[in-house]
Amino acid sequence: WRLWFGERGAANLEKLRTVDECISAGEFLRAESLAGALAESYPDWAEPKNRLATLFYLTDRFDESVHLCEEVLKMKPHHFGALSGIVLCHIKRGDLQAAARWAPRRLPSDTLERRAWAVAMRTNLARRLDEAD
Repeated sequence: WRLWFGERGAANLEKLRTVDECISAGEFLRAESLAGALAESYPDWAEPKNRLATLFYLTDRFDESVHLCEEVLKMKPHHFGALSGIVLCHIKRGDLQAAARWAPRRLPSDTLERRAWAVAMRTNLARRLDEAD
């Protein structure tokens, strides 16, 4: 987590840790305020939005969570938390078709499938990098 939480420096890493501490302590309003301020200050940083999406999921605000997961996935198409979160939100909303559409993009739980998934993602990334050159 340190890698992604620290993308905007040590001070913001600590702020995101505080957000997580607030969520764990049930201080949802404070967590939302802190994460929202970070998301507003750094609109191209996925992690504050992902923390907000998690908070919204935990507080049954599934539509808002889905929206934020989609924003995170625009920035980081293979973001594990956002992919898992969007599936869980769709399930909670009772939209099993949407959950089924998103589920295959998540990291598989089976070791062999996970290895194949990782190889496919590396191949896809290498192709995209070649195309960008």
